[in-house]
Amino acid sequence: MTREGQQPPATSRRAAGIRPRALLLAVIVVPLNVLFAVWGNWTGNGVEAVSLVAPAVAGLFVLVGVNRLLVRRRPRWAFSPGELIAVYSAFAISTGLCASAYDWGGNVASVMTWPVWNATPSNHWEELLWPNLPSWLLVTDRDALAGFFRGDANPYHRQILLAWLQPALWWTAWATALLLVSLCLNVIVRRRWSQEEQLPFPMTMLPLQMTQEKGGLFQSPLFWIGVAASSLIGINQAIATIAPALPVVPTSFDYGAFVSNNRPWDATRISHFSWGPWQLGLAYLMPVDLAFSLVAFNLFWRAELISTRQLGWSVSSWGGFPYGEQQVMGAYLALAAVFLWLERRYLVQVLRKALGFRSHADDSEEAFSYRTALLTAIMGLAFIWWFLARSGMAQAVIAFFIPGYFLMVMMMTRLRAQLGPPSNEMWGTMPDFALTQYPGTQALGPRTVVVLGLLQPYLREQTANPSPTQLETLRMAQVLGVKPRQLAILMALIVPLGVVTYFWASLHMGSHLGLGSGKVDQSMIFHARRAVQTMEDWLTRPAPPDWGGVAAIGVGFAAVVALMGLKLWLPLWPLHPVAFPLGFDMMVDDMLPALGVTWLAKALLLRYGGLRAHRKALPFFLGLIVGGGTMSFLRAVISGVVGIRL
Repeated sequence: MTREGQQPPATSRRAAGIRPRALLLAVIVVPLNVLFAVWGNWTGNGVEAVSLVAPAVAGLFVLVGVNRLLVRRRPRWAFSPGELIAVYSAFAISTGLCASAYDWGGNVASVMTWPVWNATPSNHWEELLWPNLPSWLLVTDRDALAGFFRGDANPYHRQILLAWLQPALWWTAWATALLLVSLCLNVIVRRRWSQEEQLPFPMTMLPLQMTQEKGGLFQSPLFWIGVAASSLIGINQAIATIAPALPVVPTSFDYGAFVSNNRPWDATRISHFSWGPWQLGLAYLMPVDLAFSLVAFNLFWRAELISTRQLGWSVSSWGGFPYGEQQVMGAYLALAAVFLWLERRYLVQVLRKALGFRSHADDSEEAFSYRTALLTAIMGLAFIWWFLARSGMAQAVIAFFIPGYFLMVMMMTRLRAQLGPPSNEMWGTMPDFALTQYPGTQALGPRTVVVLGLLQPYLREQTANPSPTQLETLRMAQVLGVKPRQLAILMALIVPLGVVTYFWASLHMGSHLGLGSGKVDQSMIFHARRAVQTMEDWLTRPAPPDWGGVAAIGVGFAAVVALMGLKLWLPLWPLHPVAFPLGFDMMVDDMLPALGVTWLAKALLLRYGGLRAHRKALPFFLGLIVGGGTMSFLRAVISGVVGIRL
């Protein structure tokens, strides 16, 4: 066994294939899972988007349980570990396509219809927005939108379906191109990160251990204790929503009443704490120094917001001084610069291999050759460039947008592979935010800022972005000795299938509930309204460069460089530089107690029992994740069936 209890890479074994029935099951899972995610977004019964998603964990848990029965009674029908991972990947990636209204791709159907249906003589959107919006990315037929916004309508009329068909297909092509390029980049870096640097890939620990052929995790009493404890807590809380007099195990605390309208404490962005089994299990997967550093830097960010409010320097926790988002952007830029510098020789060797020159790079174990990966990535990037140019974005902005986007995505993927943070919102790190700082919306032009507003569903929170899952799937294929090509093709096909299903499910749910009827979860309306309001603000109040924000980007860059230097020069320095931007994450705000408790527990185990004690305790925390994820999924399903939010 290697560190953190993972299995050693299976590079010497002959790669095993994935049988067609397993691939078929994975394909069937995608539309069903997307339908569940869309239904959850519209009704408010969705599951939280974190580094491990509940539907994937719950789905794998059930599938492994059924598979163990098949092994005993019908061995020929049973799935291999690699085939189970293929289905798990289908669950995880399809969830990531539309995990929530806040996350990557989760609200594009609402955003692309909002400015058309809600245009009125008073807001002047028809004169202000419509001339700058790419009509081929919108549903422009107001009659076809009536049922979507009012509800209680039949969407299956020719006029309605044709009105939705063109924008749905174009958005599907956009999402497919983004994730195809990400997949190619992941193929290029996999060997370096997985075999040469031997990054631990914490988020692969649970699926790998659950799919072991000998069922080691399922034979651990601690695992079942964790599953039972988290399940009982979930059942207790679900019943308590129906019978409020029933005592309930507390797993959260809302302190909004203590800070709301109470200066300076109202500068706190998130006014509740959580320490449920799901959060405790996720926090345990992180290295000890990262967990401690996340607690320390989250307290630092809280202190910065509160102190600047007290001094009268800050009027909002969501923008302006002390420029938290800008500092985070600078921090990620510093991490990206270091990443590119350290990987420069490897990337040069990959490029030489792709071009047919002599090279030390070896692509014999990859899903496809580096040449194929490079050519496919170039074609995907060319389509993305054409897509943005046709939509109206200026060429100079595209030249910044594309590398900026993929650099941040690969940084997120690297952090997941190296440290396994529970969430990677990457708030304020995407190219649209950088462009508002410099050169400012005044210099971008009306069509460019409107397109940036329209792309908001793909540029806001990145927690559910499927790119890290792609690399983790390739890593698990290596560990299990599975042919990566089949998994790569599967991951590429999941995206168009999932996005098309998303649009169909959105049209169906909208026509049933009505986006403007008040029957849907308010997050759907909030994010659609915010995206269009952003376009309107940028057009009516174009801003020059924000030099305060630019300076804050420099401060964040310098802070991470300084923290890296301290980490290298002082062996006992306790703070991890990566935690500086991650500590600003709102998910870290929420699960701060869970981070503190698990950091202390893991630190004590390692100090007094060593790595062996940590490994013995690991099944319990994995059980907490499995039980918590399964209960979260089941509560969401039951809530929809009975009509009561549990």
